[in-house]
Amino acid sequence: MRLSAPAKINPYLQVLGRRSDGFHDLDTTMLALDLCDEIEIERTQRAGLSLRVEGPAASADIPTDARNLVWKAAQLALDEKHATNTIGDEPGLALTLIKRIPSQAGLGGGSADAAATLIGCNRLLDLGLSNGAMGMRLATLGSDCAFFVGADMTGFARCQGRGELVEPLTPIDAAWNFVVIVPELECPTSVVYSALERTLSGDSDSSSVPFTRFTDSESRIRNQLFNRLEAAAMVAIPQLKVWRSFLNGECAAQGSQGRGAQAAAHSKSSHRKPPTEHFRLSGSGSAFFGVYRHEGQAREALGGILQGARERGLPMRGSWLLHPNGRGASFL
Repeated sequence: MRLSAPAKINPYLQVLGRRSDGFHDLDTTMLALDLCDEIEIERTQRAGLSLRVEGPAASADIPTDARNLVWKAAQLALDEKHATNTIGDEPGLALTLIKRIPSQAGLGGGSADAAATLIGCNRLLDLGLSNGAMGMRLATLGSDCAFFVGADMTGFARCQGRGELVEPLTPIDAAWNFVVIVPELECPTSVVYSALERTLSGDSDSSSVPFTRFTDSESRIRNQLFNRLEAAAMVAIPQLKVWRSFLNGECAAQGSQGRGAQAAAHSKSSHRKPPTEHFRLSGSGSAFFGVYRHEGQAREALGGILQGARERGLPMRGSWLLHPNGRGASFL
């Protein structure tokens, strides 16, 4: 079986507070994009699991053993099969993960991989789990995992709790364009949340604009983008500030050439961030994304960013012009 596991971004991410279990309550939107890992699952005669990781985004920090979320999701499926007492000989699973989504970038690659694995194993082992049941099991692996099952038909959802409570939203227009830049930086989620704890009391930045459903103008949507974790990520990973300054400068240059005139006019009456800061961090980073209504403008912006990054010696792990995927983890 082959499945697709899409990347996600967070157009809106608010942290509501720390919970008694050590996690944080969130109110966030997640949007799946058409940059996808691929999962291959094969049932074998030999009991147990094996995992191979390959592809352009395979990296040394991605394990090939029980630490990997793909392995953990497959083990959940095998445990479920055991619990039903319908196993004769214990099945084995050979897993191949083809990585295209960079790790530790806030793009949800590991979570999507886990969701795709459980969806595939659910069918392969004839477990009969509903999406809701799979979401509950995936939530034990990671807060973002349930999104890729809960929003399987839309690729867009509001997620609450610690991220496991998924409310699918109407799919957004596939004509929207997202420029995604991943610097040569890794942002461990735990490190960013530790920095958030240190900055919570002194940082009053909060969103008073409802999350966008991408039915408004480009300039208004840019002004509704919000990520409560961004300031903490800048503290935890100071090199991100260099990228923030660079991207702000690139956006300002685009605006000065006339392409940002509409956004600039809107910003005069807005209490939100200026349009020269419309690139936002996704999740806990390190990926930044910008939103464009017109593909030509997005391509021009991406070209300018790539050229500017080369001139300044700013290395990156990847850059893409992406579109809404319109679905979560799914079969190929």
